[in-house]
Amino acid sequence: MRYLVDVEKVETVVVESLTADIVVKAGDELVLCVETVPILKIEGKELFVSTKFSCEVSKFSKPQEELSSIELICPENVQRIQIFTISGNITVSGVKVKELFVGRVFGKTTLHGCDVKNLGIRAVSGVVEMKEVHSGNGVVEVVSGNIFCEEIRGKRWEITTTAGDVKLVFCEIPDMRLRFDTITGKFSSNVPYFLEAGEMVFGLGSDHFSVRTSSGDLKIEIIRSKDKLIEKILRMFLEGKISKETAERLLCGMRGD
Repeated sequence: MRYLVDVEKVETVVVESLTADIVVKAGDELVLCVETVPILKIEGKELFVSTKFSCEVSKFSKPQEELSSIELICPENVQRIQIFTISGNITVSGVKVKELFVGRVFGKTTLHGCDVKNLGIRAVSGVVEMKEVHSGNGVVEVVSGNIFCEEIRGKRWEITTTAGDVKLVFCEIPDMRLRFDTITGKFSSNVPYFLEAGEMVFGLGSDHFSVRTSSGDLKIEIIRSKDKLIEKILRMFLEGKISKETAERLLCGMRGD
């Protein structure tokens, strides 16, 4: 069942759920795809969606029941998306918004191909997976779940977990400065870097990453061949983007010197 919402009025969408799975995609129209009528409310330019639905028999009303899933298609005029759920899985793909916030207790959160100016993900337990996500300011906080990120970019990322592991995967040498704070967690990387002022500097060091864990490990991995990495280091040196000393440090790091 599809519901078309007045796109001229809506700039913010808020979705609340207990156990329903929530899928958010980019599209030309603001559309809700659900199995039955949800609770909808528009106040000003904000659309509120609840995955509960009212079930009434005769003159006696039953407690509201929960939808099993909901799909939301958002056009470009929607600038803020907020999702709150207890145990439902959340998938967001292809959206370009100013603000995306996910608040979750249990379940899995997946982001793919998103461009978000301010991104916030907070969860108690469960996995967070992000692929090809760009954010000017990204904050990810998980208590006991693992965090997996592939090709994420942006000026500033803050990633925090208590017991879960963090893995950052790139196709080529990232341009980032990384600070890793942990109590008992371990760090591993197959990407060359050098230390500067207590931070690990990769490539040009233009983006800032902060990873904090109590017992979780941090792993940084590159999935291109070593020859390609050497080629990029030499190209950055020849183009004047890095100094000879920096290029030597990166190449020594690849050899394990």
